[in-house]
Amino acid sequence: GPSSSKEPGKERDHRRRPPKRRSTPPPAFDLPQINLLCGTTQAALRNMTDEELQAHRQELERLTKAAGEVLAYWIKRRDAAMAEKEMFESVVGDLVKHARRVRK
Repeated sequence: GPSSSKEPGKERDHRRRPPKRRSTPPPAFDLPQINLLCGTTQAALRNMTDEELQAHRQELERLTKAAGEVLAYWIKRRDAAMAEKEMFESVVGDLVKHARRVRK
């Protein structure tokens, strides 16, 4: 009838999820390179020149910093997901309470 002249799809707009925010990708992390450096043997270290040892140490420090950045990224993502989960559970709880009140 004339009262149902809504635009198609309008009645469901309130159920649509907001567009996902594009999350930034995790920082670069060269796992094969880390495994290679961490697998350096004592014998290999003893045979390195001072310059090679310095370069090895600097590379380890660079990769340690990168690992810290990756850890911080994932902790931030986890914390955001936990906050979203808590908010969702709160909304569901409120809806359940409301539904119980309405049924009484």
